[in-house]
Amino acid sequence: SMTGWDNVMCIRCPVWPTQAADWLNRQRQHGWPDIATITTVVNNGCHVVPVCHRQCKNDEWLRTHQWRLSFSKAETVLLNSWTPIQQIIYHMIRFVVKREVFQQDCNYIDKDVKLLSNYHLKTLMLWACELKSSEWWTPLKLVNICSKLLTVVCCWLQDGKCQHYFITNCNLFDFPQNVK
Repeated sequence: SMTGWDNVMCIRCPVWPTQAADWLNRQRQHGWPDIATITTVVNNGCHVVPVCHRQCKNDEWLRTHQWRLSFSKAETVLLNSWTPIQQIIYHMIRFVVKREVFQQDCNYIDKDVKLLSNYHLKTLMLWACELKSSEWWTPLKLVNICSKLLTVVCCWLQDGKCQHYFITNCNLFDFPQNVK
């Protein structure tokens, strides 16, 4: 089998889900994504995948009956609209996190659970692309931009909150909140 590939059964949902209606209508100060990209994303709909929440893995019924919305197609469209600088920064951030800079001193999390996944970093970048002006993404400040974005991740970790890019009321951090 090829490495880096996940085979997951999914069902295509041709309509944009109501849980993500806010994403469609929210005010975007800096024009990203543009109307054409938003239209493409929404017209593609999403997928539903049989994946249970990590905290439900011990429940026999939920483990086999829980499904989750997947926006992987939408994310691909958005990532393809990134500038070369945004793509480079995304890869730089992934490299830094992969070096396990962030994985230390987090003994309150199960050892088998990675604190930050690529999905968290993709979410960080999607938010940054929407919230920052095109002038902010300057090639002269690559390291500076990476540093600022990694600081945002630190704040997310401290607060135990990583807001899903498409679904308003969804926190992507599900680790135990017993440490502050």
